[in-house]
Amino acid sequence: SYTRRQAICEYSKFSLEDFSSKGAAGTREDDDISSFDWWASYGSEMPVLQKLILRLLSQPVTSLCCERNWSIYGHIRNIKRNKLTSQHTKDLVYVDSNWRLLSRKRKEC
Repeated sequence: SYTRRQAICEYSKFSLEDFSSKGAAGTREDDDISSFDWWASYGSEMPVLQKLILRLLSQPVTSLCCERNWSIYGHIRNIKRNKLTSQHTKDLVYVDSNWRLLSRKRKEC
């Protein structure tokens, strides 16, 4: 598609540091400016890549979901229930997680 080809072309420009702005190449490796701020300031020459990268950099970085899942897994598969199969344990974690989501939704209503 056009967007994919455009993103590849823009990535090539970025890799070769082919910028029309004088400050863009010089500040790319600078520790004083965050990646998000750099793309917000200098990424307008590469609009498709800028939009994609700003969306990626806007994602919060957290391990909370994994830790919650491991906690549920630990409650389900413990010393008393260590003979559960891997698939059965995954299914129980899935059911428990969705049950908690549904319970939370009901409380909101």
